[in-house]
Amino acid sequence: MIRSTKQANETEARPQSPGRALRWTCLWRDEFGSLLTSEYLILGTILTLGMIVGINAAQTSLVSELEDYAAAIYALDNGSNDAAPPTFLGAENGTP
Repeated sequence: MIRSTKQANETEARPQSPGRALRWTCLWRDEFGSLLTSEYLILGTILTLGMIVGINAAQTSLVSELEDYAAAIYALDNGSNDAAPPTFLGAENGTP
């Protein structure tokens, strides 16, 4: 097929061929994947909310365990809180 010079110049001036433009138009108007996209969006939302709830539960349990640990350490009694400090002078009952 022999083209005129005008047709050849128009083809060279365009950055893309008409077939490529037609493919982009068809792809832009395509709606076959829209349901799949919305399903992924809902799945991502549910997973994100689940992760937030899970991290919150882990934080609450960790804080509770650390509070119990702090209370246990605070409640330690070494037996000399109310008594006089020990003396090592060799006398009985701390009197010289």
